[in-house]
Amino acid sequence: AVRDLSSSDDFTMARLSDGSLVWWGRDFLHPQTTEVERVNCATGEIYTTFETSYGYQPPTAVLDSNGSAITGVVALADGEYVLLDDGSISYIYPSFSTATQGDGTTVTTGGFYTYPVNDIFGQPFSFGSSSTLHDTGSYGNMDYLVSDANDTLWLVGSNGYGQLGIGNNSYQSRPVQTIYSNNTPLEGVVDATAGTYHTAATLTDGSLWIWGDDRYGQLASGREIVRPYAAPVLFSTTPVTTTMATNTAPQFTSSPNLYGNTVDPYLYQITTSDAENHHRKFKLISVSPADAWGTPLAITSVNRADGTATLTGQTPPSGVCSVDVELGVIDGQGGSARQSFTIYLCSTGASS
Repeated sequence: AVRDLSSSDDFTMARLSDGSLVWWGRDFLHPQTTEVERVNCATGEIYTTFETSYGYQPPTAVLDSNGSAITGVVALADGEYVLLDDGSISYIYPSFSTATQGDGTTVTTGGFYTYPVNDIFGQPFSFGSSSTLHDTGSYGNMDYLVSDANDTLWLVGSNGYGQLGIGNNSYQSRPVQTIYSNNTPLEGVVDATAGTYHTAATLTDGSLWIWGDDRYGQLASGREIVRPYAAPVLFSTTPVTTTMATNTAPQFTSSPNLYGNTVDPYLYQITTSDAENHHRKFKLISVSPADAWGTPLAITSVNRADGTATLTGQTPPSGVCSVDVELGVIDGQGGSARQSFTIYLCSTGASS
């Protein structure tokens, strides 16, 4: 059964109840080239040219970056982005190539593929398994909107008029969190949509919040301004005051446990600070050697609002004396920090 639909001039895409995606429409895979004669109206000269036409492509699976049919899709927006059941976002991109065969014929291969949206550390950005992907609308000038497991709003894309709601007008290629005037994440989002240069969201309390361009009254504020913060719509003459934001990158405030053994599981309680008290997400960027633990090191409780997390690992095998680890933390405005250290499993060692 079809759950979501999205269309463009050339094709239609559908999300099915089994979590797969299909597309159909213009047959990009089998272009037909025809030799035709034309007349130059100015000179009357007859000349030969070639025209390419396309037939109909029946429903065909959208593929992941490995060339397999994508699965686990829980939402489709604008025919360009999908939300997966693990809370990550992938963008959809058409890729077609034409090759000439030995007999002189040409063969076109390819289709629509999905690629994960990565964070600043090059790893898939997860919003949590109960996230919601919102359609940006036909005139949207941003890439996508997502409300995460905490019902806060994350956006990506153009920001010339402050439509991302992050306190400035800088373009963002990675997810950033919408805030209001005291640098607090906008929480309780139940629905959101984007205009060309402004964005609107409704909250669980029924209030309406709008930010971005107000040159034509889009913010219902009665003023021609650019508001780079989320602010509630006040159906009165009461002004809404905002100030420009600066963002300070988060910092690790905990010292890692540098020593382990081959008997007990490894444990490191991570703490961080953030000047604006933004929500923070954690990443285990690298572990070397990667197979040091039978059960790999893993970060748990990565979405705590207080900026804490836990790094755990089962007992490593004997013969491994040290393991290099790099952690990362990202705040809601894209600020980031890394922490690198070595876990020593033998009797002696020193921190890196």
